[in-house]
This record gives sequence, structure tokens and C-alpha cells, in this order.
Amino acid sequence: MGCFWFSRHKSGVEPSEADGELSVTEKVKIYKYKEIRQATDDFNALNKIGEGGFGSVYKGHLKDGNVAAIKVLSAESRQGVKEFLTEINVISEIQHENLVKLYGCCVEGNHRILVYNYLDNNSLDKTLLAGGYTRSGIQFDWSTRANICVGVAKGLAFLHEEVQPPIIHRDIKASNILLDRDLSPKISDFGLARLMPPNMTHVSTCVAGTIGYLAPEYASRGQLTRKADVYSFGVLLMEIVSGRSNKNTRSPTEYQYLLERVCFTLMGCFWFSRHKSGVEPSEADGELSVTEKVKIYKYKEIRHATDDFNALNKTGEGGFGSVYKGHLKYGKVAAIKVLSAESRQGVKEFLTEINVISEIQHENLVKLYGCCVEGNHRTLVYNYLENNSLDKTLLAGGYTRSGLQFDWSTRANICVGVAKGLAFLHEEVQPHIIHRDIKASNIILDRDLSPKISDFGLARLMPPNMTHVSTCVAGTIGYLAPEYAARGQLTRKADVYSFGVLLMEIVSGRSNKNTRSPTEYQYLLERVCFTLMGCFWFSRHKSGVEPSEADGELSVTEKVKIYKYKEIRQATDDFNALNKIGEGGFGSVYKGHLKDGNVAAIKVLSAESRQGVKEFLTEINVISEIQHENLVKLYGCCVEGNHRILVYNYLDNNSLDKTLLAGGYTRSGIQFDWSTRANICVGVAKGLAFLHEEVQPPIIHRDIKASNILLDRDLSPKISDFGLARLMPPNMTHVSTCVAGTIGYLAPEYASRGQLTRKADVYSFGVLLMEIVSGRSNKNTRSPTEYQYLLERAWELYERNELVDLVDIALGGVFDAEEACRYLRIGLLCTQDGPQLRPTMSTVVKLLTEEKDIDTKKITKPGLISDFMDMEVREPVETKTEEVNRCNYKPFFL
Repeated sequence: MGCFWFSRHKSGVEPSEADGELSVTEKVKIYKYKEIRQATDDFNALNKIGEGGFGSVYKGHLKDGNVAAIKVLSAESRQGVKEFLTEINVISEIQHENLVKLYGCCVEGNHRILVYNYLDNNSLDKTLLAGGYTRSGIQFDWSTRANICVGVAKGLAFLHEEVQPPIIHRDIKASNILLDRDLSPKISDFGLARLMPPNMTHVSTCVAGTIGYLAPEYASRGQLTRKADVYSFGVLLMEIVSGRSNKNTRSPTEYQYLLERVCFTLMGCFWFSRHKSGVEPSEADGELSVTEKVKIYKYKEIRHATDDFNALNKTGEGGFGSVYKGHLKYGKVAAIKVLSAESRQGVKEFLTEINVISEIQHENLVKLYGCCVEGNHRTLVYNYLENNSLDKTLLAGGYTRSGLQFDWSTRANICVGVAKGLAFLHEEVQPHIIHRDIKASNIILDRDLSPKISDFGLARLMPPNMTHVSTCVAGTIGYLAPEYAARGQLTRKADVYSFGVLLMEIVSGRSNKNTRSPTEYQYLLERVCFTLMGCFWFSRHKSGVEPSEADGELSVTEKVKIYKYKEIRQATDDFNALNKIGEGGFGSVYKGHLKDGNVAAIKVLSAESRQGVKEFLTEINVISEIQHENLVKLYGCCVEGNHRILVYNYLDNNSLDKTLLAGGYTRSGIQFDWSTRANICVGVAKGLAFLHEEVQPPIIHRDIKASNILLDRDLSPKISDFGLARLMPPNMTHVSTCVAGTIGYLAPEYASRGQLTRKADVYSFGVLLMEIVSGRSNKNTRSPTEYQYLLERAWELYERNELVDLVDIALGGVFDAEEACRYLRIGLLCTQDGPQLRPTMSTVVKLLTEEKDIDTKKITKPGLISDFMDMEVREPVETKTEEVNRCNYKPFFL
């Protein structure tokens, strides 16, 4: 990029249309690095006026006399090349009195520097929201604040409505509003900006921005419109008026969230005025008016009922706040739920709970007496139920406070009662109600141990003639239905799934996730399924009965040998540490000698393994059905008690990540010369082509990476680990699924939208191909910062026609340079951003073996890591492990 700009700037060549994105930036001045050093007095600390995750900002004096704000991006900056180019291209094209002015930039070596006009009074977050005074001592009076609000609004209106195509900023916040000498606002930081194509209602994109300013529909579904900026502006507007940030940890806890505070204050005013005046609500009052069907208690009544919240009256406590037993007027005993300021139950959930439960009555639903909304107090008043909730009684030991044991009849009645309550919500109420949080702690028991469904804060109404509601996922891990957790598509069947979990908890007397149990017994659903699977297999194996077609998924596995656990112990010398050849999150791998003389790799899954029952079954079913010289061979498995063990043929030379990418030598001392690497690339490609095009239905591996490519004695590659594999149904263009795989190998469209096609494997193979040729992993923290990401480095060298520099130096120059560069170009073809641009795996095989020529005109920029790991939200979450499952649960067992 630097060479291109410098040569253009020096030669005066006019850019052609084909130059695309880069040519636009020639409208700005290109500064030399020595000019920047001179302007900042060699980056003197006295000239530093700001610092952040992106790097540092210095005040500088340019040769032409202008005073500049010089933004020096650090090598570790989260603002990558794409954001750097975007910022230059967007801001160099437009001018407005409420947008910052870009003087130019510097791109020299690894330096990325932006030069803006200097604004005297810093940003809103450093001035108004940090105490109300600018550096010049000017206070923000009302007139000044109003002018700032109007100025930012005008700037955004210009971007949205006067520029063609319209520009969505995507990161409107206080720190991006700079103030000049007259306190006039300037919108800055266009690194995340997006252009809105003509005739498009929205742009689907990876979510980026700042928590607290993100519009809900954009944060949850990634659908970006100009209204996302409008939402962010609304937050900013309230910050300017109130003089405090949306999330202010310096405020008392109950005042920390600005939007919630504003909404709650308005709600309190509305209710108080209604209650005092006795005015009847009109239909136009909407959501809030519904709540007038319940009694409004004064705060002093609540204090009196609970004896001023006496600890002796406290009957429960949790993340939401506390529950007290209270005595109301006229002898009513109530359960008074006092929501704390830190409660996860916000204004919306509070209103929802009141509106839903005040509208309906059923013997298996809790009864709401009323509520209290006064000041910052949010209190719900329910009828008091003597015997607490299921999680505090049945699942905590089996006895109620009254000493009654849960016999079978009682448990059965509880199950039937909850089912009746849900059936009422789902089928008898109009519109239907989906509870969304059916779990043991939300089933309360009365004096007769009759169950009452409680806590309707997450409930959703199902509109007529709708098959599902698309919504942000909410509920409790362990009870969430997989299709809801994965795609956010909510139906009544999500409650049915949760009820199924609850039903097994009631019968078994233990929770789905029970940390008091031994590790291997902790997950109830997995334990139930696994026990049934073991019984099924054992009975089949013992009786020799042939499976029928109706046996379904489990019957397939009968094509593999079932080993007894004692055979496995004997083969591994009782799991002798000397036989251990590998270890990871899944468990351990041992070298073993079977009775039949075969040497085996025995994969013993630990109880804590991320590979659950579904993945275990998938791996057996997929690999037992197919055979190919470039796929691992499964001898059999062991399912006995809680043991899950897979028995594979033993491969002498480990995996690519432990050999080639760890130094270039196998355990046998054989070096990876070019011929060996080429054979590995072709072998993996043939294995994938077989899975994609010769098997019916086609199989998508979903986790192609160096650690899943094993090497035999002859260094021939074998694709392994089919636990995440998916079958592609006939006539389907893609499968919508929960994202799973490994960061660094995930195709952008799959990582961001969960749409899985065979081209996702092609992308992963492209990354692997470049790793094999370069001898380094895609993300290599041992490399200098600017060279850490392999795909970015490959594209940079490709554009300079220097791809040969990426070839592994361990080859010592002994390789076919033309062939190596061809392989790297194929890698770039496979990792292009659009899946439709990537070749099929059978085409890849032909390209690798020179049966087909590469059309270099078809090579476009790869879908870079930074493009789909844009979920930085300005404060990136660190990934604990290399593997990712975006739904935060195992695909089947939550």
C-alpha cells in the first residue's frame, strides 16, 4: 500500500477506475515520515494529547503553518488496514462544518498515520462528561450543549441524506465528538463507516461499534441501517443533557445506566400522575396503560408490610434482588419481590412481567397483587406460596420447609400442573404467550405442593399467523432449545424443550447441571442419552439382532467394532503414561496394541471434554460410513459406563501442527522438503473433494486445520476429527447452523451469519495450504506484529508480486519457486471473501496438479481475519480457547 501511494504521488500518474479503493486516497496529501517526526518534535511526550487502543495522538506544527492532530496507529492497533483505508476514503471525499477535516496521511514502511486539523477543546468524553469544563475553563452552559446537539445532528443528517451513497458512521459516541475553539462539534473516527448501496434497506455486516451505543436490532442481528446511527445519537443526546455517560461507574449503582434511568423516571411520573388523578387510560396509551389493571402500592406500604425489610422476613435472594414475606392490609400475606439496582431485570422485563401476568389467571400460574414504582424502586407483589421453588426444595434435597417428602404422586402432580400451565399459555390465551424461561427456580409450590409458573419478565407474545418470532436469545443455559439458542428463532416448542429438561429433573431429583455430582455425571441430559445409548449398544452386541431402518442414527454405528473397556485398558497397559501420545481439551490419546495385532491410536474422551454425545455419535457415524486413502480409519469404539473411547489406526508421524508447523521435523527425523509438502496439499484436497462431491449426501467437515491433518509413516495426510461434520441435504444451497470450528480457519460468511456451505471447508483448506507452504500458522505471535496474520501478509506480498518471500525459509531455497507461488495463489483463491468466488475442491485438485490453469484475474482480496473478528465492539473479548462455538453451548446439550 505504501509503495503504491508513494509511486503514484511521485509520478503524478492519474488513477484508473480499476485502481478501486486505493486510488480514492490520492485526493489527500501524502506526508513523509520525517515530516511527521519533525512536526511532533520526534513524538515528544509533551506533544502527546491522547492515547488509546488505536495508538497515540500528538499535537504537531506542519511546514505550512497549520496546527495538526497527528494520529499515530500502533502496530498492535485494532484499527487494521481496512479501517485505515475506510477512514481516509470516507473523510477525504466529503466536507461539512460538523465533520473533522483530514489534511493527509503517512504510509511509509509499517507506519500508518492520519493528519487532521487540530481542535482545541478535545472530545466530549474528556470534557463535558469528565466534569463539565474544557481546558480553556469554559463551562458547558445550556446554550453550548444545545448547539453541540444540533451540530452533531446536522453532521449526521449530511452523511445520511446529502451524500451519495449515504454513509453510516457506526460509532457515534462522546469520544468521537471533538470540539473546536468555539465548542462547535466535529464528528470524527470514520474507521468503521459503511456506505449504504442504492435501493438497499439495510446492510448485513459483522457487528462493530461501542457497547452502550449499539442499536438493539443491529447488535442482535447485524442488520445495519442509518437508524443505528440515530439510536447512538439518541444516547449521546441524553449524555449531553445529563452531563453523564450512559454507563457511569462513578455514580451510585442505581443511577449507573442512563437510558434505564430516563425510562424509569418517565414511567414513575406517568404512573404517579395517573394514580393521583384517577384518569382512565385511553387505547393510545399503549403498553404502560395495561399495567393500571394491577394495584399500585406506595413505597411506605411495602416497607410497613415487610417490617422495614426485616432480615427475618427475607425468604429468598438472587441476581434480581430479594424476596420478602409481607403482611398487607386486610390480612393478605404476600411475596414481595424487591428488584435491586443491579438487577438483570431491566425496565422492559419489569413492564413485561406486569403486563403479561396481570392479563391472565390460571391455577398453575402465580397471582400478581400489584407493584410499586416510586423513585428508583421496582417492586412486585405476589400471593405468598409456602413451599418455595423446586430448585430450593426438590432439587436441594427432597424436603419442603414443612418436612413433606416428594413422593412419586407429588412429583407426577407437579409435572402435570406445570404442563397444564404451559398449555394454557400456549393454546388458550390470545395471542399465545411463550414464557422463555421455564426452569426449576421459576416453579413455585403452594401449601399443597401444587406448582405455579412464575417470572414472566422474558415472556413474548406470539402474533397471529406467525410461525416464529426472531428475537435476541435470552433464558437459562441448560434449558435453552438448540434451534432457539443457535438462530434466535423462537416458537412455543422452545418452552416444550425447557419443560422436557424440567421433567427429567423432577423425576431424577437432580438438576441438569449438578456440580455436586462426580464430573462424569454432571450433565443430566447427556447422562440420560448416554445411558440409553450404552444399553442399546450392549443389548444389540450381546443378542446379535440385526438393526432395522427405524433404528435411525444409533444403528449406523453398529458397522464398527464395539470394544470392551477392559480390552482398552489392556491395549494401553492400563493407560500407562509412557503410551500417551497426545492430550487436549477433548481428553488424551494413547498408543495401544490390540488383540488382533493392530497398533491403534486410542482417543479417550474426558468427562470435561467439549466433545459431547452428539459429536461423539457424529464422528462414529460419518467416519464409519466412508473410506478414502486420505481419511483416518476407525477401528471401533467403546461405550461402557461413562467411558467414550474411539479407536483409530495408529499414524506414526503425528499431526501437521505438531510437526511441520512446530519446526519442520517429524519424530522420525524426516524433514518436510517441497515434494513432501506438495503431496500433503494434494492429499488433503483429494480427501475433501471426496467428502464434498463423491459421498451422498455430501459431508462438510467444518474443522479443517493443521491439528486435524495426521501423517502416516510415508507422510501421507489423513483428515481426522469428524465431530463437527455436517451432512448437506439434497437441493440445499446452505445449512443454517450454530457456528463451530477454529478461529483463523473460519470462513467470514459462516462466522458472521452461520450459513454453512462446502465453500467454508474450501476457505479453511486455503488457510491450511498457505500454512504448509510457509511453514507457519495463520496466527503466529512469534512473528513481528506486522507479519502475524498469514492471510494479510500473503495478500500484501501478492500485490507486490513477491509471493515467493512467503515460502518457508526452512526449505533452504531448495524448492520449485513457480510451483510454490502457484500453491499460494490457489490458497488466495480459496480464501476469497465471497464464497461464490472460491473454487470447488475438485477444481482445487486440478489446479494443484496443473490439470487446470489459474486465472489470476479471478483472485480478489481474501476475507481477512480482521474483517470477521470485527466484534471488537471497541473492547474485544479474549477467547479462552482456539476453538469457537458462537452460541456458547454444545450444539446438542446446553
